[in-house]
Amino acid sequence: MEDLEQPYTNSPFVPVNYGDVRCIVDTTCFHLRAVIPIVQALHPALLLEDEALDELFPRLEVGLLGVALPLLAVPTLTRGEILLLVRQGVIHPAVA
Repeated sequence: MEDLEQPYTNSPFVPVNYGDVRCIVDTTCFHLRAVIPIVQALHPALLLEDEALDELFPRLEVGLLGVALPLLAVPTLTRGEILLLVRQGVIHPAVA
């Protein structure tokens, strides 16, 4: 969150907070889910791979890199703990 607060805060009186980020993510996911079938219908030659889309939504909703998604299988880990593990090079639940 600290990485977002400084560059995206326009005013010292109204800082960017978690609720703002969560709202943007939820809105983005909502609109993407509606737009994808339309894009696929209008541009059938455009390949929107299901695997890439299946990875995109959890990445947006949880705020993790794609390599960190397997660690979501460990229910006791928080997002912060997952980020720490990824920084240490742990990207598979069996190692965690």
